[in-house]
Amino acid sequence: MRGRALRYFPSSFSSIYALRVESNRVFSLQLAVSLVKNVSLILSLVFIFGLLVPSLRHRRASTQAVIYGVLYGLLGVMLMLSPTEVGPGFFVDGRSIIITIAGAFGGLIPALITTVMMSTARWLLGGEGAIGGIGAIVILASVGCAVHLYHHRRGILIARRTLVILSAVATAVPLITLWIVAGREVALMSAVPYLAVVPLGMILFGYLLLRQKHQFDIEEALQESEERYRSVVDAMTEGVIVRNAAGVVQAANLSALRVLDVSMEEMQSRAVDDPRWGIICEDGSPFPMDHAPSMTALRTGKPQFGQVLGFQKAGGSVTWLLMNAQPLFKAGNTQPYAVVVTFTDVTELKSAHQSLIQERDLLRTLIDSTPDYIFIKDSSGRFILSNEAHAHAVHVSADALVGKTAFDVFPEGLAAQFHADDLATMQSGEPQFNLERTTLGDQGNLKTVLTTKVPLHGRDGRVIGLVGMSRDITDRKLVEQQSLELVAERERVHVLRRFLADMSHDFRTPLAVVNTSLYLLQKSTDPQRQADQIEKIESQVQRMEQLLGELLDMDRLDRENPEPVFVPVAINTMVAELVRNLEAAAEENHHTLAIDLNHEVPPIMGNAAQLQQALEHILQNAVDYTPTGGAVTVRTSVQHNHVLIAVEDTGIGIGPDDLPHIFERFYRADQARSADSGGSGLGLSIARKVIEAHGGDIVVSSTPGKGSVFVIRLPIQATSTDHDTTAVVRSVG
Repeated sequence: MRGRALRYFPSSFSSIYALRVESNRVFSLQLAVSLVKNVSLILSLVFIFGLLVPSLRHRRASTQAVIYGVLYGLLGVMLMLSPTEVGPGFFVDGRSIIITIAGAFGGLIPALITTVMMSTARWLLGGEGAIGGIGAIVILASVGCAVHLYHHRRGILIARRTLVILSAVATAVPLITLWIVAGREVALMSAVPYLAVVPLGMILFGYLLLRQKHQFDIEEALQESEERYRSVVDAMTEGVIVRNAAGVVQAANLSALRVLDVSMEEMQSRAVDDPRWGIICEDGSPFPMDHAPSMTALRTGKPQFGQVLGFQKAGGSVTWLLMNAQPLFKAGNTQPYAVVVTFTDVTELKSAHQSLIQERDLLRTLIDSTPDYIFIKDSSGRFILSNEAHAHAVHVSADALVGKTAFDVFPEGLAAQFHADDLATMQSGEPQFNLERTTLGDQGNLKTVLTTKVPLHGRDGRVIGLVGMSRDITDRKLVEQQSLELVAERERVHVLRRFLADMSHDFRTPLAVVNTSLYLLQKSTDPQRQADQIEKIESQVQRMEQLLGELLDMDRLDRENPEPVFVPVAINTMVAELVRNLEAAAEENHHTLAIDLNHEVPPIMGNAAQLQQALEHILQNAVDYTPTGGAVTVRTSVQHNHVLIAVEDTGIGIGPDDLPHIFERFYRADQARSADSGGSGLGLSIARKVIEAHGGDIVVSSTPGKGSVFVIRLPIQATSTDHDTTAVVRSVG
């Protein structure tokens, strides 16, 4: 029996082996089909995500994580409800794909929820492999979370090679768990179908999720971009309208609806040529709609810019729009498929422009109607505006004058003066008022004008030109000149009357004496008496000759326009000589006549005869008005480039009422004394005129009853080199 058994054993073993091989094939096929079904069910989750993601996009991230975890968990539980049993209490399904993807793509929360749900389901299924299955779930969830954390911290997406690695892990962990828990035979029996289906399903599921996420990110970016641009367009103050090739409105921003005062439905329902738009031209005539910017751009394919149109609203008001149209093209097409119309409400700007035009015309009318010259120049002195009066004066039209300078239209001398005034105004930045200038009149004649020039400032405060205004004062100057001449003529008449009155008195007295002496001379036979009368006649004739001489001197000084020839004059010598000439008269009146000459006094440039005449009048005046026994002192000195000659007397003095008038012609402070002394009232006038002709002056101080001091100041000329060192002190009495 034993031998027979041994003889037949190989045949039985072969049969059993064949049966086992056939059974393994059937098992592998069943397991592969089950895994394929699991993978198909897993891939359906991609479709579910595609439906849910758009609605979940705006929820909080934690809410999304919970929902994703629940979905992953439900799908994992569904897979575990139809597993393939590979041994008593040992099940194989596609759960490793779900739990790995949940951790890698969802992160901690989805992985945790999925782990809890799937671990609970596996525990409820029971069997010897429950603990090992739960352990595999935890391990794969941990691996997925680690991958997610790594990529999240680096800010990168899961790559395809990462999916390959994850698929290897998702395949190896369940097989190793089977090997450890169920044994080598079960693990080997499950390995072939598991390796054939799970890695491929894992990679495919992960790839589809990556692609779906990429697609969702693109759609989200496009939506955000569209929302941003929509917000920008709606925030624009310009109106924006998009019309298709047929002219139908496809989109419009809020500004367009507000400016046109229509709703979106009304805008889309109206065609371009709808008469309800009420479009008019700037002149108020109806606008031809086939020339509308949008239709022109669609027809020609060229952009349209700067078209101003008016839109009449229901209430009768008109809104003026500045419109542009830009055609849109698709790649490869030459005909636009749409047009973008942009417009700006320029109603207020147009109204302001019209007001500005009216104000400009009014201002132009005002400045052109005034006879004053009004002009504006730039910083280079070129005219940029001129009124008609100013342009007419230079025989150039107002428009033709623009761009020219003063040198282009005025004679050289006048232009140079005007240019100097312009520079002074612009460089100082200060206005110049009432500059009296000579210019040309409309007949080419010279006129006198009062010019005011004001600097013109730019927005930055810099001087960019000037505004000029000139008023013709030629007639006023003529009237002023005539008034001055009239005043002078009246003064001359007054002087002449006073002269005639004084001269009639001055000449009548000596003539009366002459007539009386002639009568007595005829009646007397006594030689001595005849000699006395002849002497009186000669004295009165000399007095009349003196009067005539002084009149002729004054007349000569009035008419002598050319400056006299000046030569060096020694003042000290002249003063000493004049004092010697007066010694006899001083001695006769018992006067003390003294001089004090400074040896530092240099010669001055002057006319010796005139200066001697002036000094003689001053000295003679001092002698004449000093009582018997009085004193007259003459001093010379140097002070501040001037030679000073002081004539001091102890005479009767001059009252404060008479002092301002003593240099007037024919003025006599003491009529009786003047008549007795034979004065004509011209001596001091002659003296002052001579001194002023030499660039000097006379200052008088006087106290009635105590005397007077006349101080003559004469300038020292640069050519003076010699010094008169005469120093004399005389006392005559």
